[in-house]
Amino acid sequence: MTQIAAAIAHRNFAALKFGFAVYVLGAVVVHAYIDAGLVWVAAFIFLVLMLFSYPIAALFREQHERLELAVSAGLLVLGAIGLATTPIFIIAAIALHGAWDFAKHQGLGIPFFGWYTLGCAAFDWVYAAALLVFFFNM
Repeated sequence: MTQIAAAIAHRNFAALKFGFAVYVLGAVVVHAYIDAGLVWVAAFIFLVLMLFSYPIAALFREQHERLELAVSAGLLVLGAIGLATTPIFIIAAIALHGAWDFAKHQGLGIPFFGWYTLGCAAFDWVYAAALLVFFFNM
């Protein structure tokens, strides 16, 4: 295992915690101040950002690379379809990422921190729900 992979695997990896907090805060702040016409572009960008952590961990650990890349690629395609057609697909991709987070917490794919998978699942589902409310009130 490389030094970077060992650092990522460490239970108290502060940079991961900081990154998670910045991501959540960033999503809230961006959506609070963004023009309504850019909400779906922002949601797609945040979807793309959320798709990086598990494939990167899989590549570093040399485990479950195909599975993690396939799940992320599928959600990326779903989100891109939503950007091109209807935002409901972006919302679905974010909610499905939350389901993948929860499945990871149950042991699927690359092992990851329990606090991260549950926190990410909760955030993804709340984010998807907020976007769904926005979608139906446009």
